[in-house]
Amino acid sequence: MKKLAIFNVGGALSMYLEHDDQRIIIDLGSGNGFSPVDDFLMPLFRRRGDGLYIDQLLLSHLDKDHISDFPKFCEKFHVNLITTPSDNQSMEERFKIKRDMLSDNEYVDQVLLVMGERIPGKDSNYPEPNDPLKVYDESYMSLFYLNSEECCYLDSISKKSNYANNLSLVLLLRINNYSILLPGDIMDDGMEKLLEKYPEFQNRMRDEGLDFLVAPHHGLNTSFPFSLFRAIKGNKTKLNIISEKKGEKEDSDHRSDIHFGYSNSYYSEGYKIINGLKSRANSILTSNRLGTHIIIDFDKVVPIVKRCPSEELLREFS
Repeated sequence: MKKLAIFNVGGALSMYLEHDDQRIIIDLGSGNGFSPVDDFLMPLFRRRGDGLYIDQLLLSHLDKDHISDFPKFCEKFHVNLITTPSDNQSMEERFKIKRDMLSDNEYVDQVLLVMGERIPGKDSNYPEPNDPLKVYDESYMSLFYLNSEECCYLDSISKKSNYANNLSLVLLLRINNYSILLPGDIMDDGMEKLLEKYPEFQNRMRDEGLDFLVAPHHGLNTSFPFSLFRAIKGNKTKLNIISEKKGEKEDSDHRSDIHFGYSNSYYSEGYKIINGLKSRANSILTSNRLGTHIIIDFDKVVPIVKRCPSEELLREFS
């Protein structure tokens, strides 16, 4: 099985990937009445009866909306590799996050405590202070990131919260010759710096293009990645995926609207959507009036992208 679920967790983000026998979690935000741990992971793994083991947990950064299910996860699951920005003492100073630059939330300390007890790198017996952030399988996963020192020189961190956003670990997956980019909440100037730092990333965008983009920072107007679209072959994706509905007055966090570019044919070729309101769309949202999650099934010759209600999620992975 090669399948990715992008959960409907309101203004948060959480994803689950199965790649053959590998089980990968990217971010662990909860919301919209849905807990990735309680409502999906635990029922799925209990049904399978083969142990509560995860190969990699990747937390893109330490904002609450990406880590709120972390305590539940740690109580119930064993994980081989946790990858997230941290202040682990074995790392070089330039990689250690600045705790006073992070927004306060009740989950940051728990993540940093767990990470402080681990040694960075794929094999916990061999610290790699010069390269502390790893992916589980480099054959289809590539990780790009700005270290803490580099983030401090970006203009956008004049707003304190953008320090954490630009620390976001940017994950590029290549599955059956289709690519999907998971950039966390990185801001446009962070993305521009990232492309400059990693020529191989820029070259892949130029030569291979990008099929699916999970919109950075939940698609908000404040972080539309012009620098990324300029770098992509043809300057557009096949489909932009957004992990949040438009901001509404009753929203508790009063987020701004989604940038119009994500649903514009100038930035997306368009892609057929199954079980959706449109047979072809430039963008798709997890948090919409249907209340559905998004599944990308890479097992088909052409990946199937569809909306999936909560009651059918387990069936997708069984």
